[in-house]
Amino acid sequence: MKLWIIGKKGILSSALQRRCMELGIEFVATTRKEVDIRHDASVKAQFETLGFSHVVNCSGYTAVDLAEEEEKNAFELNADAVSTLAKYANHFDKRLIHFSTDYVFDGKSEEYEEDQSTSPLSIYGQSKEKGEKYLLERCPSACLIRTSWLFGKEGSHFASTMIRLMQEKDVIRVVNDQWGRPTFADDLANAALSLLDSSGVYHFANAGKTTWHGFALAIKKAMEEKNIPMKCKEIKPISTDEFGAKAKRPQFSILNSKHFTPPNWEEGLDEVICHAFELKK
Repeated sequence: MKLWIIGKKGILSSALQRRCMELGIEFVATTRKEVDIRHDASVKAQFETLGFSHVVNCSGYTAVDLAEEEEKNAFELNADAVSTLAKYANHFDKRLIHFSTDYVFDGKSEEYEEDQSTSPLSIYGQSKEKGEKYLLERCPSACLIRTSWLFGKEGSHFASTMIRLMQEKDVIRVVNDQWGRPTFADDLANAALSLLDSSGVYHFANAGKTTWHGFALAIKKAMEEKNIPMKCKEIKPISTDEFGAKAKRPQFSILNSKHFTPPNWEEGLDEVICHAFELKK
């Protein structure tokens, strides 16, 4: 078994590579500069020469608000490139694992099953939804994993931003009317590796639901418990309308992860904070 991991420097890809090294799983990871999956010829050349058994697509256009202005870029990477990967994975009989998002849902259900209808509110969500459709139509053996609110030891994400802001600002304003399940990248990597030879749609997010404000409060509490210096005195709850983001977000996007027994997201948060400040657990 050998994996081709696409999106070498991303949050999930970094966690996946680390786990593969721990387990002794052979892999090659590529950046967009090395292999641009938006280009058919580049993708085809990889399938013809690399000698892998599985493709794990960790890449994607993830700038949710910017996608409202850069629709073409979002669809190229989140939909068209997925279509190309699916076409060649099917042709060359390779296993393909792809990741999508809770933002393909409209937020009108408090919890989402794998087979519920999608109805995205944003350009980002629409581009991911189209990628899902291409994937399942053009590579029936593919595995689609939807996840939500991803954070990890590497990269830029909500937790890393909050950690920085808490050291810089006295008061932080965070949205308190969007509900979801944060997902620790290391746990998602383990889930993905368990699905390498599976097909169909799966949901994976860590146990425990919260709001972005609740997530921020948990970060502050964990930092305080570890005696990490910070300026932040208050995390003020605000509404989505007050925040004024360009892209609409689902109010509820809790993914039912019934195929797994994931740990609570706060356990992963503790690991991320320890890693960020080089503390022992």
